[in-house]
Amino acid sequence: MATSPIQPFEKNSILLQAIPCKLDGDAFLLPVSGFPVPEAELTHLRTFLRNLSGAILRNQPLSLEVFVQVAQLSVGDGIARFSAHSREWKAKMGLGVWPDRQPPTIWTKEEFLELGPDERPRRLVHQLFRIGGTTDVRQSAHDCMLGIGVVMNIITRDETKALLEKGKAALFPHITDPSFRSFSYYLPLLDRNSLLAGNAQQLDDWLCGSSFYIRESFEDKGILIASRDRLKPVLDGLGELSQSGGDWHLTF
Repeated sequence: MATSPIQPFEKNSILLQAIPCKLDGDAFLLPVSGFPVPEAELTHLRTFLRNLSGAILRNQPLSLEVFVQVAQLSVGDGIARFSAHSREWKAKMGLGVWPDRQPPTIWTKEEFLELGPDERPRRLVHQLFRIGGTTDVRQSAHDCMLGIGVVMNIITRDETKALLEKGKAALFPHITDPSFRSFSYYLPLLDRNSLLAGNAQQLDDWLCGSSFYIRESFEDKGILIASRDRLKPVLDGLGELSQSGGDWHLTF
Protein backbone atom coordinates (compact mmCIF):
# COMPACT_ATOMS: atom_id res chain seq x y z
CA MET A 1 0.00 0.00 0.00
CA ALA A 2 1.40 3.38 -0.98
CA THR A 3 2.00 5.93 1.74
CA SER A 4 1.75 9.67 1.55
CA PRO A 5 4.99 11.49 0.77
CA ILE A 6 6.85 12.67 3.82
CA GLN A 7 6.26 16.33 4.40
CA PRO A 8 8.78 18.55 6.20
CA PHE A 9 7.94 19.61 9.73
CA GLU A 10 5.98 22.82 9.71
CA LYS A 11 5.86 25.23 12.61
CA ASN A 12 4.17 23.46 15.55
CA SER A 13 2.73 20.81 13.22
CA ILE A 14 3.51 17.11 12.80
CA LEU A 15 2.42 14.28 10.55
CA LEU A 16 1.35 10.88 11.91
CA GLN A 17 0.97 8.01 9.43
CA ALA A 18 -1.43 5.31 10.64
CA ILE A 19 -0.12 1.72 10.65
CA PRO A 20 -3.04 -0.64 9.87
CA CYS A 21 -2.07 -3.43 12.26
CA LYS A 22 -4.15 -5.74 14.44
CA LEU A 23 -3.40 -3.87 17.66
CA ASP A 24 -6.56 -3.09 19.64
CA GLY A 25 -5.46 0.51 20.05
CA ASP A 26 -3.55 2.66 17.56
CA ALA A 27 -0.18 2.60 15.84
CA PHE A 28 1.50 5.45 13.97
CA LEU A 29 4.76 6.37 12.32
CA LEU A 30 5.93 9.94 12.76
CA PRO A 31 8.35 10.34 9.81
CA VAL A 32 11.51 12.40 10.03
CA SER A 33 13.82 13.50 7.24
CA GLY A 34 16.63 11.39 8.68
CA PHE A 35 18.86 10.63 11.66
CA PRO A 36 20.34 12.73 13.12
CA VAL A 37 17.12 14.72 12.97
CA PRO A 38 17.77 18.30 11.77
CA GLU A 39 17.50 20.81 14.59
CA ALA A 40 14.49 22.58 13.05
CA GLU A 41 12.53 19.30 13.12
CA LEU A 42 13.96 18.16 16.43
CA THR A 43 12.59 21.17 18.31
CA HIS A 44 9.02 20.29 17.31
CA LEU A 45 9.58 16.57 17.74
CA ARG A 46 10.89 17.01 21.28
CA THR A 47 7.98 19.28 22.20
CA PHE A 48 5.40 16.87 20.79
CA LEU A 49 6.84 13.77 22.48
CA ARG A 50 7.24 15.57 25.80
CA ASN A 51 3.63 16.77 25.62
CA LEU A 52 2.40 13.32 24.59
CA SER A 53 4.18 11.53 27.44
CA GLY A 54 3.07 14.21 29.89
CA ALA A 55 -0.58 13.86 28.89
CA ILE A 56 -0.46 10.07 29.10
CA LEU A 57 1.24 10.03 32.49
CA ARG A 58 -0.98 12.78 33.89
CA ASN A 59 -4.25 10.99 33.16
CA GLN A 60 -3.37 7.43 34.17
CA PRO A 61 -1.39 5.64 36.91
CA LEU A 62 1.52 4.82 34.62
CA SER A 63 5.30 5.01 34.77
CA LEU A 64 7.87 5.98 32.13
CA GLU A 65 10.75 3.66 31.25
CA VAL A 66 13.46 5.03 28.96
CA PHE A 67 15.99 2.92 27.05
CA VAL A 68 18.91 3.77 24.77
CA GLN A 69 19.56 1.56 21.74
CA VAL A 70 23.30 0.98 21.61
CA ALA A 71 23.43 0.09 17.90
CA GLN A 72 22.86 3.71 16.82
CA LEU A 73 24.99 5.49 19.43
CA SER A 74 27.70 6.07 16.84
CA VAL A 75 25.39 8.40 14.91
CA GLY A 76 26.33 12.06 15.28
CA ASP A 77 27.59 12.86 18.78
CA GLY A 78 25.62 10.04 20.41
CA ILE A 79 28.57 8.47 22.23
CA ALA A 80 29.68 11.82 23.65
CA ARG A 81 26.16 12.67 24.84
CA PHE A 82 25.72 9.32 26.53
CA SER A 83 29.18 9.27 28.11
CA ALA A 84 28.64 12.71 29.63
CA HIS A 85 25.63 11.48 31.62
CA SER A 86 26.10 7.72 32.02
CA ARG A 87 26.97 7.92 35.72
CA GLU A 88 23.96 10.11 36.49
CA TRP A 89 21.66 7.88 34.47
CA LYS A 90 22.86 4.65 36.14
CA ALA A 91 22.42 2.83 32.85
CA LYS A 92 21.94 -0.94 33.02
CA MET A 93 22.51 -3.12 29.96
CA GLY A 94 20.02 -5.60 28.53
CA LEU A 95 19.16 -7.11 25.16
CA GLY A 96 16.70 -5.88 22.57
CA VAL A 97 15.10 -8.74 20.62
CA TRP A 98 13.12 -8.63 17.38
CA PRO A 99 10.18 -10.94 18.19
CA ASP A 100 9.13 -11.28 14.51
CA ARG A 101 12.61 -12.36 13.39
CA GLN A 102 14.91 -15.28 14.08
CA PRO A 103 16.32 -15.17 17.65
CA PRO A 104 19.90 -13.93 17.98
CA THR A 105 22.70 -16.41 17.24
CA ILE A 106 26.45 -16.28 16.71
CA TRP A 107 27.65 -16.08 13.11
CA THR A 108 28.17 -19.35 11.28
CA LYS A 109 30.99 -20.22 8.89
CA GLU A 110 28.44 -20.58 6.11
CA GLU A 111 27.24 -17.00 6.60
CA PHE A 112 30.74 -15.65 6.02
CA LEU A 113 31.26 -17.81 2.95
CA GLU A 114 28.01 -16.54 1.44
CA LEU A 115 28.78 -12.84 1.92
CA GLY A 116 29.19 -10.80 -1.25
CA PRO A 117 32.18 -8.48 -1.75
CA ASP A 118 30.29 -5.42 -0.44
CA GLU A 119 28.15 -7.19 2.16
CA ARG A 120 28.64 -7.03 5.91
CA PRO A 121 27.76 -9.74 8.42
CA ARG A 122 24.41 -9.29 10.15
CA ARG A 123 24.42 -7.41 13.42
CA LEU A 124 24.91 -9.91 16.21
CA VAL A 125 23.46 -8.08 19.17
CA HIS A 126 21.03 -5.23 19.81
CA GLN A 127 21.94 -4.02 23.29
CA LEU A 128 19.85 -1.62 25.32
CA PHE A 129 20.69 0.64 28.24
CA ARG A 130 17.89 1.23 30.74
CA ILE A 131 17.98 4.72 32.24
CA GLY A 132 17.68 4.65 36.04
CA GLY A 133 16.72 7.37 38.49
CA THR A 134 13.56 9.40 38.91
CA THR A 135 10.98 10.14 36.23
CA ASP A 136 12.54 13.58 35.81
CA VAL A 137 15.97 12.01 35.22
CA ARG A 138 14.50 9.61 32.66
CA GLN A 139 12.67 12.41 30.87
CA SER A 140 15.86 14.48 30.83
CA ALA A 141 17.76 11.53 29.34
CA HIS A 142 15.07 11.14 26.69
CA ASP A 143 15.31 14.82 25.73
CA CYS A 144 19.12 14.67 25.64
CA MET A 145 19.39 11.56 23.46
CA LEU A 146 16.41 12.18 21.17
CA GLY A 147 17.12 12.78 17.51
CA ILE A 148 19.94 10.35 16.72
CA GLY A 149 17.79 7.23 16.58
CA VAL A 150 18.57 5.67 19.96
CA VAL A 151 15.59 6.40 22.24
CA MET A 152 12.94 3.84 23.15
CA ASN A 153 10.19 4.63 25.67
CA ILE A 154 7.84 2.17 27.34
CA ILE A 155 4.96 3.55 29.38
CA THR A 156 3.42 0.92 31.62
CA ARG A 157 1.27 0.24 34.65
CA ASP A 158 3.88 -2.22 35.88
CA GLU A 159 6.79 -1.57 38.16
CA THR A 160 10.16 -1.94 36.46
CA LYS A 161 10.71 -5.46 37.79
CA ALA A 162 7.37 -6.69 36.49
CA LEU A 163 7.93 -5.16 33.05
CA LEU A 164 11.34 -6.78 32.71
CA GLU A 165 9.95 -10.12 33.88
CA LYS A 166 7.25 -9.98 31.20
CA GLY A 167 9.85 -9.10 28.59
CA LYS A 168 11.97 -12.07 29.57
CA ALA A 169 8.98 -14.41 29.62
CA ALA A 170 8.01 -13.37 26.10
CA LEU A 171 11.44 -13.37 24.47
CA PHE A 172 13.96 -15.46 26.40
CA PRO A 173 12.44 -18.93 25.72
CA HIS A 174 13.08 -18.56 21.98
CA ILE A 175 16.80 -17.81 22.47
CA THR A 176 18.82 -21.03 22.41
CA ASP A 177 22.34 -19.72 21.72
CA PRO A 178 24.15 -19.63 25.11
CA SER A 179 25.93 -16.41 24.11
CA PHE A 180 22.66 -14.51 24.37
CA ARG A 181 21.11 -16.07 27.47
CA SER A 182 22.94 -14.13 30.18
CA PHE A 183 21.60 -10.58 29.84
CA SER A 184 19.89 -9.02 32.84
CA TYR A 185 16.72 -8.23 30.88
CA TYR A 186 15.13 -8.71 27.46
CA LEU A 187 12.74 -6.31 25.73
CA PRO A 188 11.14 -6.18 22.28
CA LEU A 189 12.39 -4.18 19.32
CA LEU A 190 9.46 -3.33 17.05
CA ASP A 191 9.25 -1.51 13.75
CA ARG A 192 6.45 -0.96 11.24
CA ASN A 193 6.97 -4.40 9.69
CA SER A 194 6.78 -6.04 13.12
CA LEU A 195 3.40 -4.44 13.80
CA LEU A 196 2.07 -5.42 10.38
CA ALA A 197 3.33 -9.01 10.75
CA GLY A 198 1.88 -9.77 14.19
CA ASN A 199 -1.61 -11.05 14.92
CA ALA A 200 -3.58 -9.61 17.85
CA GLN A 201 -2.25 -12.14 20.38
CA GLN A 202 1.35 -11.78 19.22
CA LEU A 203 1.22 -7.99 19.43
CA ASP A 204 -0.22 -8.25 22.91
CA ASP A 205 2.63 -10.56 23.95
CA TRP A 206 5.28 -8.43 22.26
CA LEU A 207 4.21 -5.30 24.11
CA CYS A 208 4.91 -7.11 27.41
CA GLY A 209 2.02 -5.50 29.25
CA SER A 210 3.00 -1.96 28.31
CA SER A 211 0.34 0.63 27.50
CA PHE A 212 2.47 2.73 25.12
CA TYR A 213 5.57 1.87 23.12
CA ILE A 214 7.49 4.72 21.48
CA ARG A 215 10.69 4.00 19.57
CA GLU A 216 13.04 5.93 17.32
CA SER A 217 13.08 3.52 14.39
CA PHE A 218 16.09 3.74 12.08
CA GLU A 219 14.45 1.04 9.98
CA ASP A 220 11.38 3.22 9.31
CA LYS A 221 13.11 6.60 9.29
CA GLY A 222 10.76 7.87 11.95
CA ILE A 223 9.25 7.51 15.41
CA LEU A 224 7.09 4.44 15.98
CA ILE A 225 4.16 4.95 18.37
CA ALA A 226 2.02 1.98 19.47
CA SER A 227 -0.80 2.24 21.98
CA ARG A 228 -3.14 -0.32 23.50
CA ASP A 229 -5.81 2.39 23.73
CA ARG A 230 -7.16 4.81 21.17
CA LEU A 231 -4.85 7.78 20.94
CA LYS A 232 -7.31 10.27 19.48
CA PRO A 233 -8.57 11.53 22.88
CA VAL A 234 -4.98 12.16 23.97
CA LEU A 235 -4.02 13.85 20.70
CA ASP A 236 -7.17 15.99 20.78
CA GLY A 237 -5.94 17.37 24.08
CA LEU A 238 -2.60 18.38 22.57
CA GLY A 239 -3.87 20.59 19.76
CA GLU A 240 -5.92 20.67 16.59
CA LEU A 241 -6.17 17.23 15.02
CA SER A 242 -7.22 16.60 11.42
CA GLN A 243 -7.32 13.40 9.36
CA SER A 244 -6.75 12.82 5.66
CA GLY A 245 -6.80 9.22 4.48
CA GLY A 246 -4.27 7.33 6.57
CA ASP A 247 -2.53 10.49 7.74
CA TRP A 248 -3.22 12.50 10.88
CA HIS A 249 -1.98 16.06 11.24
CA LEU A 250 -1.61 17.66 14.66
CA THR A 251 -1.10 21.39 15.10
CA PHE A 252 -0.10 22.38 18.63
